[in-house]
Amino acid sequence: MEIVWVDRRDGSDRFYLALPQRFSREQIFSRAKVAPGSYAGRLIERLYRNIFEMSLELKRDFDLYYQLEYETFYRYLRRRLLLSKDEATTIAGCFESSAVIIEYKPRQYFLRDDTGRELLRQLLMDEEAQ
Repeated sequence: MEIVWVDRRDGSDRFYLALPQRFSREQIFSRAKVAPGSYAGRLIERLYRNIFEMSLELKRDFDLYYQLEYETFYRYLRRRLLLSKDEATTIAGCFESSAVIIEYKPRQYFLRDDTGRELLRQLLMDEEAQ
């Protein structure tokens, strides 16, 4: 699993999440150890929807729509998403080992600091690595 944070000067910061699987809502609630309907449960529910339902699945989109145009996932990241060489290299290096690669634009302010990023890492980390 890889999480790449891209800090843009124009405020359009984003995470690129390379995940070994697409997590279900129940898996995320279990990992977060929160009860549905509670304040924390509603927060995790919004986070889940933002990541898995409202974000762009880059790997799927590349395979379905852009593979002929860009030839490689790295070129797709560089030319279509305008990522730096380092960012594109890191994310493209996860292409084969990841089931899902997501571009997530954080809507929750708490994800912009180290505590929020660590929460995201813990929710999405491989179970074997925990």
